[in-house]
Amino acid sequence: MRNRQKVYATGQEKLDDYSLGVAWFGGSAALLILWLIIQASIPALARADLRTITAVVLCIALLVDVAGLALFGFTRKWIAVGILSGLPVLIVGGAFMAMVMYS
Repeated sequence: MRNRQKVYATGQEKLDDYSLGVAWFGGSAALLILWLIIQASIPALARADLRTITAVVLCIALLVDVAGLALFGFTRKWIAVGILSGLPVLIVGGAFMAMVMYS
């Protein structure tokens, strides 16, 4: 199967795909916020276990975002541009969350 770039007929199609890419970022951010809420509500976990789980969750979120970026970069570039515009914010947020957890 050959990957083909989508040919956009109108600017509205580009805008729709870009919005979908930004929504991808929003979904990733929502999952990380949900993780913060979950970990705050479970005080029974040991501090070291919580750090390990947080690191794993952050790595999985980053891998899913990078895989989506790579996939859409070959097939629908405006979705990839939308993901790429939100990814730095997500990385900084994840780094901040990791610093809070490890300090």
